[in-house]
Amino acid sequence: MDVKSQGKATRTRDRSTCRRKVMLVDNHPVVGYGLKMLFQSTDDLELAGQATSVADAMVLLKAGIPDLAVLGLSLPGSDGIELLKNLQISHPCLPVLVFSMYDENDFARHVLQAGAKGYVMKRESCDEVLLAIRCVLAGGVFISPSLTERL
Repeated sequence: MDVKSQGKATRTRDRSTCRRKVMLVDNHPVVGYGLKMLFQSTDDLELAGQATSVADAMVLLKAGIPDLAVLGLSLPGSDGIELLKNLQISHPCLPVLVFSMYDENDFARHVLQAGAKGYVMKRESCDEVLLAIRCVLAGGVFISPSLTERL
């Protein structure tokens, strides 16, 4: 089992802002490392946990509910869409952002219909990924710009 919990929400020392907790479910460890490094450059986000499979994600959720789940679609033993559907039942208030390498309208449409609040491509810039995360955390819906032009 490869479940990594990074802890609870924290307050920054030099600013009185609460950091929003983001859980990542992706089978590529470098993606988790990259998001963790990206979040360290912000005052408002932290990687609260990382899972590499659907089963690990469910274990991680038992330890605490994050503010946002970021899901990859290719996971061992199942897939991100099945996890998304399960989360809609077990944690209906948990917003989900799909973080995908698939540049296809059908994937985006399918995950949005399944309950995701956003679909961001892994090839997007760091600023665009942060924009997507913050948009979904604020209650909005985000779709990568290259897909919105074709949807």
